[in-house]
Amino acid sequence: MHGHSYGPVDAALRRALDRGTAWPGTSDAQVEFAELLCDRIPGVEHVRFTNTGTEATMLAVKLARHLTGQELVIKAWDAYHGSFADLEAGLVGQGEMPGRAALATFGDLGSYERLLAEHAGEVAAVIVEPVITPAW
Repeated sequence: MHGHSYGPVDAALRRALDRGTAWPGTSDAQVEFAELLCDRIPGVEHVRFTNTGTEATMLAVKLARHLTGQELVIKAWDAYHGSFADLEAGLVGQGEMPGRAALATFGDLGSYERLLAEHAGEVAAVIVEPVITPAW
């Protein structure tokens, strides 16, 4: 977008690096960015920063379970969402986890609809992805 080694971008990165890149707790820069996201994106009320995709998905599932009071998560076979045990269901050699993770077929809306009907009132979240790269 700005080309290689664009001066203003390089200068902004150097200033940011001088303030640090990892903190044991929340930083002023994180709070400012979170507030900016909440102001600019309709419907966003809270932001949580994480270190990994595994952590992000694990916290999303934990939040969904807390808010709904349900445990079941629906996800696609072969879909990788990190090393959180409940989301490893459907990966090589692992099937469904009764009461914890049910498996649909990627790209098959009917398989999701069937699971939602079969588990009506039991689902905390449906984890989806725009594309799938099998873990095998």
